Formats: sequence, structure tokens, C-alpha cells
Amino acid sequence: MDYLGKDGWGKQKKMGLHTRNLVPKPKGTRAHNAKIEEIINREASKPGITHIGGGSKTEITINTPNGSKPYRRMDTSFQRADGSIYHINVGRTLNDDKTGIKRERLALEDDLNDGHDVSFEGYGRDSNFRKKQKIDTH
Repeated sequence: MDYLGKDGWGKQKKMGLHTRNLVPKPKGTRAHNAKIEEIINREASKPGITHIGGGSKTEITINTPNGSKPYRRMDTSFQRADGSIYHINVGRTLNDDKTGIKRERLALEDDLNDGHDVSFEGYGRDSNFRKKQKIDTH
């Protein structure tokens, strides 16, 4: 069977199983991508730092075989003058504006547990992005 293919319903398949997305989403204009661009501009302006992934470049995928997922895609990646690589992921936060929501914490834990140099920066409280539920007063 073809590794990447579509079934009769137009859904992507990977090794015969339906998947949500097999590739990263295209660049957008919302808070997530604005934060990525901010980080790229800030880090790339530092002496000896080269932007190598994320933003206008392909996201770097790192293996996390001991994690909750077998791999993770890095939002931004940079190389230092000594050749070492570091990554910065962005995401929604809890109300403290620092701690990532659960999926972000799990991703960071996977990355760090497998020895990758990854940090996290938030771009907004998760509660600000959720649709406000109408309260029934009757």
C-alpha cells in the first residue's frame, strides 16, 4: 500500500490508518505565527545565531521515541556558532501567561526527556481563545 494516500472519502491515510494531518499547516497570520516570527527576528539578530527551521523554513522534526508521541515538530530552530542546535516552541498558556497548556507541557517534556535543547514561549492564555459559552439564565 502507498504510504501516503487517500481513501474513498478523501481522508489522508498513513499505513492504512486515518490520520488528522501528515504535514504541518501552512503559514497563517494569527497569534501563533506572529509569535514565531517575533522569535525568529529576535534570535536571528543575535551574533552567531542562524535560523535553520520554522517560519519561512521547513520545521525540524525531532525524534522522541520515549515520549507520548514518537516525534515532535519544532516551531523555530536555530544553530549557534559552535554548531549546537536549539529550538523554541510556542503555544497557548494557562492563566499565569508562562505555563503551557497540557499538550504544550507534554511536548516539552518529551523533547527534554530525550535530550533536546528546547524551550517554550507562550503567546496568549488558552481561556482567551476558547469560545465563550452562553449562560442560560432560565
